[in-house]
Amino acid sequence: MRDLDELLLKAATEGDFAAASASLCRGASKDATTDFGFTAMHVAATAGHLLIVRLLIDARADVNRRDRYGISPLHQAIGWPKVMEALLDAGADVDSATTQGVTPLMSAAAFGEMESVRLLLVRGADLNRRDDRGSSAADAAGEKGEDEIFSLLDGLEHKPINFGGGG
Repeated sequence: MRDLDELLLKAATEGDFAAASASLCRGASKDATTDFGFTAMHVAATAGHLLIVRLLIDARADVNRRDRYGISPLHQAIGWPKVMEALLDAGADVDSATTQGVTPLMSAAAFGEMESVRLLLVRGADLNRRDDRGSSAADAAGEKGEDEIFSLLDGLEHKPINFGGGG
């Protein structure tokens, strides 16, 4: 079985749909992991291999499985909006946090991935979440010099909330 799991992980890394599908059909674990705790879903998401991600979702792989550092496939998909959408549609936790409290929104902000930031916001990411250092997504963007993302997030953090009471 371990050989099939290794074939699945290799196929997920390389984006080889046929090999990934064959590995699953022959009995590879849909949640096979590397020594670091990355699943096939993690490695496919990291490389933006949308077809592999969808194959794994269809096989009911865990979209919220975390590695030893608490990193989820959604964290790994930052910069690949279509992959992020597939994961979120399959039930990925938009606010999953690493062992240091870093959410996908914080990662997207720090990496300057505006499209990913917007997608996460539309999907309900919590702007007010703080990591273990007390930093928000806006702080992460500011620290990395991502001024456009910082302005967007900082403006949203300080926007008054209208509960429909008029005026």
